[in-house]
Amino acid sequence: MTPERRRELGSFYTPLPVATALARWAVRRADDTVLDPSYGGCAFFNAAMVALDEAGATVPARQIYGVDVDPGAKGYLPPLLRAGAEPSQFVESDFMEVTPCDFPTARFSTVIGNPPFIRYHYIPRNAKAVAIKALNNQGLSVSGRASYWAYFLLYSAHFLEEGGRLAMILPGAFLHTDYAVGVREQLSRLFKTVYVLPIRERLFEHTDEEAVVVCGDGAHLPNEEVRVGDVEGTEALATVLSDLDRHTRPFAASGDVGGWMRALLSPEQERLYDDLANADGVVRLRDVAVPRIGVVTGNNGFFVMSPDERDRREIPAEWFKPVVRKLAQLPGLIATDDDIDSHLSGETRSLLLTIAKGDHVPSPLQTYLDEGEQNGVDGAHKCQIRDPWYSVPHTETPPAFMHCMSASWPRIVVNRSRATCTNNIIRLDWPEAGRHPSLFGPERTREEDPWLPLALGMLSSLSQLSAELVGRSYGGGILKVEPGETSKLLVPLLPDRIAADLAPRVDTMMRAGDGHLATEAVDRALSEHTPWLTDRALGEIREARNLVFLRRRQHRADAARISDLYSHSPPSEPSIAPE
Repeated sequence: MTPERRRELGSFYTPLPVATALARWAVRRADDTVLDPSYGGCAFFNAAMVALDEAGATVPARQIYGVDVDPGAKGYLPPLLRAGAEPSQFVESDFMEVTPCDFPTARFSTVIGNPPFIRYHYIPRNAKAVAIKALNNQGLSVSGRASYWAYFLLYSAHFLEEGGRLAMILPGAFLHTDYAVGVREQLSRLFKTVYVLPIRERLFEHTDEEAVVVCGDGAHLPNEEVRVGDVEGTEALATVLSDLDRHTRPFAASGDVGGWMRALLSPEQERLYDDLANADGVVRLRDVAVPRIGVVTGNNGFFVMSPDERDRREIPAEWFKPVVRKLAQLPGLIATDDDIDSHLSGETRSLLLTIAKGDHVPSPLQTYLDEGEQNGVDGAHKCQIRDPWYSVPHTETPPAFMHCMSASWPRIVVNRSRATCTNNIIRLDWPEAGRHPSLFGPERTREEDPWLPLALGMLSSLSQLSAELVGRSYGGGILKVEPGETSKLLVPLLPDRIAADLAPRVDTMMRAGDGHLATEAVDRALSEHTPWLTDRALGEIREARNLVFLRRRQHRADAARISDLYSHSPPSEPSIAPE
C-alpha cells in the first residue's frame, strides 16, 4: 500500500502478537462471536481464530465477522474461507454505513480491532455526514474536529450484546486531545468497566503514532469505574491483559489539570500535582492571560516580505511591521528590537504588510497588490472574508509570545520589541476582564509589565510537566499546545522583586542555549521563596515530567540527553544574592 493510500484509509496494520493478546482477553467462551469493524490485513481475525480455538470452538472461522471499505482487504480472506468461513461474513463497506442487521447474528460477544487513524480534515465530507448520522441515531456525538477512529469506537458498542467486550488499539489522541474528552465520557457510559493502557513503545511501522489499548467490559451495563495501567511494550501487554484488575488501578480524570494523560503518572505523583495546582502562587494561564494564535494572513508568501524584496519594489518601510515566524528567532527570555533587527536583512521573510481599510497606498504598493489579484491571492478564504482583501487584521504588537510546537517544552518570551508574530506562534495578551491577585496587586497597574514572573514560571519543572499533560504529541515526538489548551497550563509565580532580579541571568542562559540551567535557576528560586516546592516535591515533579517526556520522545536520539540535563542540578549558588 502506498503512503498516500495508507493516509487516505488511516491504515496501520496491527502486529499479530498484539492482536492475539487482545483477542485472548476479549474472547471468553467457545460460542463467542467476534466482529472486526476495519479488518484490513486480518491480524485480528487470525488472533480470534487462536482465541476461539483455545476456548473450545469447533469451527472458529464461522464465528468471525468483519467490515472493511478497502476492496484490497479481501485478498487476506482465503485462509479463513478455507477454514470454514462464509463470504457473507465479510462486508465491503464503510463501517459507519453498516448496521447489526447486515449480519446473521444481530449482536456480537466481542468487537476487536484497530480503527482507521484518519484526521478530521482528511475524512471525506459524505463519509463524515454518514458517521455523524450513525452516531446520532444511537444518541451519541463527537466534535467536528474528531478523527475517524472516534466514530468507529463509539459506534462499535452498538454491535455488542449486553455484557459484551470491546478491545481496540487507538492513537495517543485518545488521551490528550480536546475532542477526545467527550469520546471518553460517552465510552465510560457504554461499559461497566473501561481499561486504558498507554503503550510506551511504538507498535506500528512507518509511523511515530502513539498507541493506547482501550478495553471495555460489560457493554450496556451501568458504569462502575475506569482503570489505567502503563504498558512497556508488546510482551508486557499480554501479561497485563492476562489479569487486568491486578495490573491496573482506579482512575478519576480531571480535565482541568491534565485530563487522562495523568494516567501515565503514579498515584503519588498525581496527588502531588493536584496539591501544587492548588498551592498559593500557582496559577492557570487562563487566569492571567488570554492566548490567541498569531496573525493569520491567508497567504504568508504574499503578505510577509523580505527586506531585499521590499527594497527592490521600492515600497516605503512604513507599510510594514516586523513579524516573528518562529520562536527560535527569539532565544532569550525577553525579545528586544535588537533581536528583531538581527533578522531584518537579506532575503529573510520578516516584514508583515499592514494596510488599514481606507488607506491610500503609494504606487509601488498598488502595483504589488494588483499582482496579488492577478495571481489569485485575493481568492484565498481568509482574503475573501476581508474588506478589502489585503487588510490583514489583528497586527498589533502583543506583550508576550509563546510556542505552539516544541521538541522540549513551551516557553513564554516577554515582548519588548515592536514586532508581532504569525500563526505559528501564540500571542499572549491581557485578560478582557478581571485581574489575578498574584499578578495584579493593589499597587500594580496594567502598564507595569507583569510578564516576567509568567515567563520565568513557564521554565519551571512544574510548568513543563503541566505542558506534557495538557498538550498533545505529534509525529517525531513534537509537543503541540493549542491556544485552548494553554489555558490549563499551571504556572508557578515568583515574587516580583525576585523575578526582576533573576530575569537577566535566565535571559543570558537562554541565549547561550542553556535552557536546562535556566530551569534549574527557576526551580531553585521557587524552592527558596515558596513553601510548597520541597526537594522531595521537586524530585517527584521532575521524575513525572521525564516519564511523560521520554514516552513522547522515546524514538528520538536526543531524548535521554535532554531528560538527563534537566534532571541533575549543577553545583548551585543562591538564586538571588542575599541583601
